[in-house]
Amino acid sequence: MSLHKNNDHPNDDGAPLPRIISERDDASSEQNDPTATCTSVDDSSSMHWILHWDINETILVGDEVGGDTIEDCFNKIIAKSAFVQKTADNAVGDDDNDFDSTTAMIPTHWWDGSPLKDEEGGPPPPLYTGWDWPKGCCPYYRTSYKRISKTFTDGHGAVYKPLYKEIEQRLTRRQQPDLFDNIIPAFFHTMNQLIHSPSSPNNPPVTIVFRTFGTDLPSIAQAMTAFAQGKHPDYPDFVHPQYELDASRLYYAKWVLQDHAGGGAEKQEEDERKRYQYQLFRQDDGSMVASGDQQVLDLLHNTGSSDQQHYVFGIQDDYPMWKAHTWEPWAGKPVWKLDGDSKHHHILLDDNIHNLPHDGIASVRQPTDNECFESLSGPEIQSMHGVHLIRVPTIEPIMNTDWFLQQIAKVQAAALLARASTGTT
Repeated sequence: MSLHKNNDHPNDDGAPLPRIISERDDASSEQNDPTATCTSVDDSSSMHWILHWDINETILVGDEVGGDTIEDCFNKIIAKSAFVQKTADNAVGDDDNDFDSTTAMIPTHWWDGSPLKDEEGGPPPPLYTGWDWPKGCCPYYRTSYKRISKTFTDGHGAVYKPLYKEIEQRLTRRQQPDLFDNIIPAFFHTMNQLIHSPSSPNNPPVTIVFRTFGTDLPSIAQAMTAFAQGKHPDYPDFVHPQYELDASRLYYAKWVLQDHAGGGAEKQEEDERKRYQYQLFRQDDGSMVASGDQQVLDLLHNTGSSDQQHYVFGIQDDYPMWKAHTWEPWAGKPVWKLDGDSKHHHILLDDNIHNLPHDGIASVRQPTDNECFESLSGPEIQSMHGVHLIRVPTIEPIMNTDWFLQQIAKVQAAALLARASTGTT
């Protein structure tokens, strides 16, 4: 295993914190390097990076859609990265990350072989945040015990109680309500480094797009606007009016099926992936602002002639569409894989991206020969991880302020390498 960060040091109470293991043994050393950066600032600055940020459990602790309290989320965050051994009747498909095969499982041991027990004390088993599950193991959260994961550290996960307290301390709410409460500090650190740092590329600027299935865009917009006005106590010099987010740039999305063709189930899914059109409407007055992928891209790429351009947007995505298609990735939140000569590169960061072909929140769209767009299939979307998608194990950016920057830098490096290999400059 490769350690992303060794956290087995005591917290303020003197209790040890678990290590966080981020890759399996078979990952390459280059992939494991958490300090990997772009090939060069000059190369990176030639691109327009569009960063799509999920809100709940990616940058904000508290899941409005799921009905979870802050405390519920603290427990779930740990349970999702606490791995257990598969039981004998669930030992098949060890490398398949097979969710369905583990949902009824009743685990008895952590992945390091120590037994599950409702007791504090002793060194906690390491947490695991890698893309591929370790052989013969799965997350506690993917077993029959998911139903009690909101009280994880009061039960089987009692050994992780010191980590719960550490998370609580890092995200402690102030006595007075504050716009920035419960937003993971790593997010603001990342924005400051990408936008305000002297080494930040600024031609073109980074574009920020908040993505959610909930109704939390107005509160996030208030926080982002205050941040861009220098009102965050840790970043008083961050004054960038083009990153203020007002109601006119808060949208809701709809997938609209243009027409329909017959065929079997597989053909029908392929047909739907090609025939759905993504549309955006203003939240404040319901007026349409973009119909179809190209108009959405024109909006996000700032290709208009406005003298006062902004580089931050908010989109409430189409949850009924995703639910109706039983959580298929292609029906979720879309980002765009554009032709090699495009200067625009889209990246979605989300905690609900999975290494599963039929369960995930991220859709990736690409242009077709007839200048339309279609969604990739589930397996194709899986292959976009590390290129257009970044799965966010929430514990990582909570414990490592640089984690978002490190992952974005890896994707930027991969994108630039791909462009170089095709001779695109």
